Amino acid sequence: MEEKVEKITGKSFDTPDETRRPFEKGKIDVITVGGLPFYRETLAPGWQWSRHVKPVVGGNSCQRFHVKIFLAGRQRVRMDDGTEMEFGPGDVAVMHPGHDAWVVGDEANVLIELADIVKMPPDVPEETLTKITLEAVRRFNDAINRHDVDAVMAAMTEDCVFENTYPPPDGARYEGQGAVRSVWERFFAANPDAHFEVEEMFAVADRCVVRWIYRKTKEGRPWYLRGVDVFRVRDGKVAEKFSYVKG
Repeated sequence: MEEKVEKITGKSFDTPDETRRPFEKGKIDVITVGGLPFYRETLAPGWQWSRHVKPVVGGNSCQRFHVKIFLAGRQRVRMDDGTEMEFGPGDVAVMHPGHDAWVVGDEANVLIELADIVKMPPDVPEETLTKITLEAVRRFNDAINRHDVDAVMAAMTEDCVFENTYPPPDGARYEGQGAVRSVWERFFAANPDAHFEVEEMFAVADRCVVRWIYRKTKEGRPWYLRGVDVFRVRDGKVAEKFSYVKG
């Protein structure tokens, strides 16, 4: 039997499916309409990416692709090359990875984020994509080694996929933010001193391979395991993480 597709549907940000507060001075209301995610961000006066988000996600500048519709307040954006633009109510902005941003003035900045619906153009140079991919994976790995679940999930897409190494032979597959978050929460609780040492990392375009040593204490003694992660990055976030181990 074919699944019925609603031809018209709607929701209000006044009753969001979820409200997130992933960083200081910021609130994100999330609704899913017709299977598509929409985000309303409210950024308080004084908010700046490099001051309030960078400590959570890492990196020298924001490596996400953004499509924003501004509703209230003003925001100024500076690209890594020094280019600056300011946006206010009624403006639409497309921001490529590599930028800082901050609220201008004493009014909260309210905007709608569409980056999970409108994707980054496919003609981005391979060299640029490779840089974005490496930055995204480094940011993800740093969050893993801090055992910071919020930062880990902020570094992954809404529809992220994680294939674990356990149970053998194929490992378990987890799809979506909720399922993947639960995996990391259980993992960090069970392995309080877990650390992943990167032996080698290389990337081409949106793909990245990381060779690592996983170290922890097991039965009172130091223990380690070697393995490989294969990543796919989309719009500056980890979309897929497939893990493999030796032995």
